[in-house]
Amino acid sequence: MKLILAGQPLFTKDGRVMGNARVTGAFDLNGVSCYNIVTDFGNAAKLNAREIHNAFYLQRPHENDQLPMVEQLPHGMRHLHLTESHGMNVVGMAEMDGITIQHDGCQGMMILQIPAESWEGVSKALFIPDTV
Repeated sequence: MKLILAGQPLFTKDGRVMGNARVTGAFDLNGVSCYNIVTDFGNAAKLNAREIHNAFYLQRPHENDQLPMVEQLPHGMRHLHLTESHGMNVVGMAEMDGITIQHDGCQGMMILQIPAESWEGVSKALFIPDTV
C-alpha cells in the first residue's frame, strides 16, 4: 500500500461522501496505522489506510504515482521526494532548519534534502515509519 505522510493531500473519489482533505496526524491502534484527517470544510475524521485508499486519491491524475519516496544518500543524508501539492503542506509542518528544498516544476515535484542530524525530527513530524 502507498505510503501516507502528514500533510498528504487527499483528493476525494466521491464528493457526496467526503470532500478533499489532508492528513494531520497518525497513530497506531492495535497494530493498525490510523490517520487523523481534516476536510476542506473543517470536518475531522480518523481513518485507517484501507479507508483512505477507498475514499481518496493520494495524488492528482497527472502527478507521479511513485511519490512520496525517501532516497537514502551517503553519510545519512536523505532526499524526500514529494508531489508539489504535498510538499507545500509539508514545508509548514516540519522544522526546516538546514533543509534545502528543490522545486522541479516540470515534474510537479519537490525534493527536500534532509541532513542526517535533522532526519529524526522531520520523520517524526511527518509520521514517516522507521522502515522507510
